[in-house]
Amino acid sequence: MDQALIDGTLAAADTWSNAGANFSLDSYWVTNNDVTAYNFGVGYEHIIAQCWISYSNFIISEADFIFNTYHDFSWGSAYDTFDTETVALHEFGHWLMLNDLYDPADSDKVMYGYIALDQIKRDLHQDDIDGIIYIYGT
Repeated sequence: MDQALIDGTLAAADTWSNAGANFSLDSYWVTNNDVTAYNFGVGYEHIIAQCWISYSNFIISEADFIFNTYHDFSWGSAYDTFDTETVALHEFGHWLMLNDLYDPADSDKVMYGYIALDQIKRDLHQDDIDGIIYIYGT
């Protein structure tokens, strides 16, 4: 995986870890779960990244996400790309059991289900934080 994907992913993990909830996505946990990148192929161009989660008794036992290399990613520096940290921040939200939001009124939130090229969301919205605190406590 290229350095922009790694750096953006670790920065996103730090953002969630500092949200004030009772959990931590430290670099050991992130690197021992599966964050990968590959081309999903024709017909799957609409998928930017995807999260797979396995649960055991309502506890996450495995969490993986995949960046779709059909798209170009950067860490906020290239034109016409998806921001790695923004995408990873959203996918970590799924790891933490938050769902996509599709109401246009939610478009400022990390868990909004759509993203545009060159869009950067590196700060959690208060509703993202409230959701994660509701699940994990403080």
